[in-house]
Amino acid sequence: FFSRTMADYAFYMTCAQTGLLGLVGVVLSLDCVHGGARGFMRTTFGYPGWFPTLVGLWELTIAVLNFIQGGQYVLVSQRMLAVIMGGAIYSHAIAEGKPAGCVPPAVFFGMSCAVPILTGSDPTITVAVHGALGCLGFGMGYLVSLLGPGKEKKK
Repeated sequence: FFSRTMADYAFYMTCAQTGLLGLVGVVLSLDCVHGGARGFMRTTFGYPGWFPTLVGLWELTIAVLNFIQGGQYVLVSQRMLAVIMGGAIYSHAIAEGKPAGCVPPAVFFGMSCAVPILTGSDPTITVAVHGALGCLGFGMGYLVSLLGPGKEKKK
């Protein structure tokens, strides 16, 4: 365990990301067929019906980019992950109104910073770029919530 390199730990993180994002990505990208996530995202976050499919395709792209060409596109996938986690943080903290729901996206956001740093990227630049991308995702979450029908009122 202690003889592992930093790149090994980065690889383990990308494996964990790919497993979860791949599974969730398949379910969400097929929402255009089954419609299960659409209702949840509309009632919980007020998002439009097309949004789960788009999120699923984005997550599948991240999962694939983690490993194609021997991991050559890991930096791109980690930046994409920072964007979507920024949107997830908006979704839970603002749209849903439950800040505790931000913990899993914050962990994944942290991993999106850690993987490039563990593989040799400059920490200051990585954190700055990922922070900006997370803010972009947060803003995109706001814009998508404006396009949606709004949250349904609880009866």
